[in-house]
Amino acid sequence: MVKNNHARLEDRLCRAAFALVLNGNREMRAKGICETISESFPVRLKYLEPDSLAWLFTACARSGLFVIASQPNVAKTYALTPEFYGKLTDAIESETAGLLEARGIPYSIDAGVMLLYHRQTHHALSPTQYSVFRQARDALRRIGQR
Repeated sequence: MVKNNHARLEDRLCRAAFALVLNGNREMRAKGICETISESFPVRLKYLEPDSLAWLFTACARSGLFVIASQPNVAKTYALTPEFYGKLTDAIESETAGLLEARGIPYSIDAGVMLLYHRQTHHALSPTQYSVFRQARDALRRIGQR
C-alpha cells in the first residue's frame, strides 16, 4: 500500500512538472495545473483535484523541485524552481530531440513533452515522462550534494 501511494504521488509530481513546462513555468494556481494535466495528459489522473495537488506541493516544498508563491488574499501559485526547470528542460531536449528529428518533426519543448507522454501511455518505451522526470530530479540532487 505504501509503495502504491508513493508511486501515485510520484505520478502526480511528474504530471504537474510537465504541465508547468508546457506553460513555460509560469506561476499557476493548482486549478490551472490540473486543467493543463486534464487537457494535455487525458489518459492519466482522471481524479486529480486542485486541493490534493496543492497539498502535494506543500508536502514537497523542501524538495527543491517546486516553489510556492503566496500573497495575502490571493490563492497560492506554484512553479518549478529555476534549477529544476533547467534540468528538466535539458533532459527533455537531450532525450527527445533526436527521436523527433528521426520522425521529421522539428524540436520544441511541447513536442518533446508530448512525445514522452505518448511513449509512456502507448508503448512504455524509454524515454518516458517518468524516466526524464527522475533523470532531472537526480541531476538536481547530485548538485545539492556537492
